[in-house]
Amino acid sequence: MSSTSESTIAEDTLSVSQVARRVDGALRELGDGWIEGEIRAITQHRSGHVYLTLADEDSNLDACIWKGRVKRCLPLPQRGELVQAHYERIDFYAPRGATKLVIDQIKPTGEGELLRRRAETLSRLRADGLCEEDRRKPLRSFPRRVGVIAAQGSDAKVDVIRHLRERMPSQDVIFAPASVQGVEAVGSVIDALGALQSISDVDVIIIARGGGSVADLVAFDDERLCRAIFACSVPVITSIGHTKDRPNCDYVAAAFAPVPAKAAEYAIARSAAELSEEFARHAEQLRSTLVAVRRRREQIADCWARVRPRQRAANLAQDLLNTGELLRSRAQASYHRREVALAGAQREVDLVGVSLPRADTLNELRERLGGAAGQFNEACLRGLDEQAQGLRLGAERIPKPAALEVPAARLQSSGIRTHERLRDYRRAFDRLATDGARDLRRRHSGETRNLNVQIQALTPAAGRSLDRVRERVSHLGALVDAKDLRRRGWVLATDRNGQGIRGVKSLKVGAALGLWFADGEAAVTVDQIRPAEQGEEN
Repeated sequence: MSSTSESTIAEDTLSVSQVARRVDGALRELGDGWIEGEIRAITQHRSGHVYLTLADEDSNLDACIWKGRVKRCLPLPQRGELVQAHYERIDFYAPRGATKLVIDQIKPTGEGELLRRRAETLSRLRADGLCEEDRRKPLRSFPRRVGVIAAQGSDAKVDVIRHLRERMPSQDVIFAPASVQGVEAVGSVIDALGALQSISDVDVIIIARGGGSVADLVAFDDERLCRAIFACSVPVITSIGHTKDRPNCDYVAAAFAPVPAKAAEYAIARSAAELSEEFARHAEQLRSTLVAVRRRREQIADCWARVRPRQRAANLAQDLLNTGELLRSRAQASYHRREVALAGAQREVDLVGVSLPRADTLNELRERLGGAAGQFNEACLRGLDEQAQGLRLGAERIPKPAALEVPAARLQSSGIRTHERLRDYRRAFDRLATDGARDLRRRHSGETRNLNVQIQALTPAAGRSLDRVRERVSHLGALVDAKDLRRRGWVLATDRNGQGIRGVKSLKVGAALGLWFADGEAAVTVDQIRPAEQGEEN
């Protein structure tokens, strides 16, 4: 069995030439087509043939232009140019196992095509929102470190770093070299972005490249590079090409600068010179402010020297106002308490007034006393008249004086007894009048004492009112006494103010007096004053 399988393998095995012919045949069957790539290398042999290499980011293909086709491909492209070539077939060179494209036409890729591709890429970026202004990362005014991506030894690198140093001599700059043209540019710049992001304290990255054609800057139109710039954790400033045809990376970066100086200005918002100038300006402002403050302090001290007495006066006035307000509040409270006390006193006075005898009661009592006295006088006089009439009748019946000695003696004794009885009656009447007046005075005196006790508990104003009531009551009592006495023949003497005269000690010569009788009054003037002797007073 093993021998059979070995014979089968041997029968199916092809030689290298056979396989080479098959490969050559398969490649020829692919036919012709167009290919685009960068001229990696180009050489024109002395035989007239042109050998070149087309490349992109991942592959390289050899190609040749036979001398009979060279005229159709003039002018020949230079190394690094992006071209479009038409190959008529793919040859396989078996002795070396190499393939090459047989090119019959070649031309540089036109700017129109590149611009069309740029516009298509930009439309996709805008559709995804990568070009919106509000999504751009903010730049710091004073970055700790600045990352720079540029070609090694390029003018763009030198210019950017020089302008950064001019703006801030102490600025820390980190350089990351990268290819900025050709098929390797996209990957090289993306790698440099990743390297700078991994370094701490890098706050901004500048991508710089000098001028060039649209084909030279085609790497910065690449969609992959634009998305990497947008996704970078550090804000990116692009300074590419220095042309008005901006590459796509400018639209997704945090900022773009037409020249390296502007890129350095964006990266460092405040230069050392500007800061020094601003510090000097602020220092000058501080100095002027200090001078102004000193001047203001002197003015305030001067004003305070003038205002201090006024301030003390104002404080004193405020204290007086506060004290006045306190006194006013206390006065209001005291006034309110006195009003309450007066109201209570008024109620008590009203009650006392109700309990005092009214004027009509006093008049009735006076009339009753007067009527009783009149009746008593009439009875006494009538009795005396009757006795006198009896005496006259008895005297008429007496014939002779001699015979009348005994009756005369009896009559004399009877008259004496009648006189004594009349005197006793008069004394009884006086005692009755005196006792009635004394009882009335006693009642008024008790009520007056009660009023005095109440007056002591009342306010002075209420006390004065009650004093007037008391005087009125006393005056009424005196008038009652005087009226009764005047009916008995006594006279009431008063001064010009209507006050009763109790004795001659209160009189003066020439004083005007009023004399009050039971049936009228008279006005007199004191001409002479004679005090009573010690025995006469009783």
